[in-house]
Amino acid sequence: MKRLLSLALFLFSIIHLLAQDSSLLKKIESLTRLGYDNHDTVLYYLTKKDLLTTGAGTEIYLYSYKDQIQRIICFSHPPEGNVAIEFYPYHKQLLFVYENEEYVEEKVPAHAVRNFKGLGSSESRFYFWNHQLIFWKATGYSPSFTATVHARDLIIRFDNLLTWYDKRKNK
Repeated sequence: MKRLLSLALFLFSIIHLLAQDSSLLKKIESLTRLGYDNHDTVLYYLTKKDLLTTGAGTEIYLYSYKDQIQRIICFSHPPEGNVAIEFYPYHKQLLFVYENEEYVEEKVPAHAVRNFKGLGSSESRFYFWNHQLIFWKATGYSPSFTATVHARDLIIRFDNLLTWYDKRKNK
């Protein structure tokens, strides 16, 4: 009987944890929608700086509402193809990142998938809460892909973008 009760409590805690994560993901998704719907300013930058650490310059679209950054879309065009990363902060705290890499045909890695354009690509989504990775989903990456390491790298890229933007804004 004790074993059955402890198993029931264990299963209940797992279900509660999953439900909590689900509600947190929904909250993050609703907050990131603000980046699509609410913006009064769109800034565009084209820089030689390698802000995405791809080995190429960076094209940046920065969407804000009442001086709060809602969305940052970055493009880079290294020799391997194209990289696009969308950062969604809420009060300067990173909540969500969408990343897409498309490869030139001669450099498509074996682990890549074909996207809707028929190009070799990889795609990922990362959800954060309180500076912690809470969920991720990725396709087209090598088996050695480590989500926690990549998430940390995305946070660093985001912080570097904010620092770069703040310096530019305060000139």
